Amino acid sequence: MVNNNDWNNGNGSKVPGIDDRPETAETNNKQVLPDVVLVKLNLTNEKRIPKGIPKKERTKATVKEAARGMEVSGSFEKVRKDRVDTGVHKEISNVIVKQFLHELREAGYKLSENTHYFKKNNGKRGFTVVTEWTKTTEIATIPEKTMEGIKILTEMFGYKNCHLWQNPAENGKTVWTVNLGGLIPPPLRTVKDLSFRKWVSPPVYTRQETVDPYENKKPRKLVRRKNQ
Repeated sequence: MVNNNDWNNGNGSKVPGIDDRPETAETNNKQVLPDVVLVKLNLTNEKRIPKGIPKKERTKATVKEAARGMEVSGSFEKVRKDRVDTGVHKEISNVIVKQFLHELREAGYKLSENTHYFKKNNGKRGFTVVTEWTKTTEIATIPEKTMEGIKILTEMFGYKNCHLWQNPAENGKTVWTVNLGGLIPPPLRTVKDLSFRKWVSPPVYTRQETVDPYENKKPRKLVRRKNQ
């Protein structure tokens, strides 16, 4: 067992480009950072599960909720009763989360000992690796082989499907979720970097331009309407 200080650590103070912004009329709507970020990796090959990661069994209630969730299409601000993921939703394709996790660590989040995996039993085959990132100054003790397996899945592979959920606070705690599926093996020619910094930053409009906070697109002109 080792403390993975080299990877599971960061400055732990700010999100570059967000916390450094001055409080102005344009930026006073800065979003509060979540207490926990769950990055879920959905796999079909059991051999790709990181070695040494604990397995958790799903209860009947959890399975039933998952089955109900399959029937609900994701959309912006879609409330899904009794589900973990609800609230503001964004769906994008072909991403890699290496930069996302780097920015997450720089913002003070660290991989927790609650990281685990479970076997799907809701009619779908496969496994889900749940990496839990909490805002803390303590570094969890995690097996080195587990950490290496997570690094491979998040730095060497991309994912065809990505669902981002900004969930509302519950019991005084805010948990956001990144749900990934459809493993893309290297070489990664068509994936784009997912950014934690852009995800938590609300759009800021300057000089009649705005940039999509989720994708690397060129700024587009904002159309001004008359009598506004």
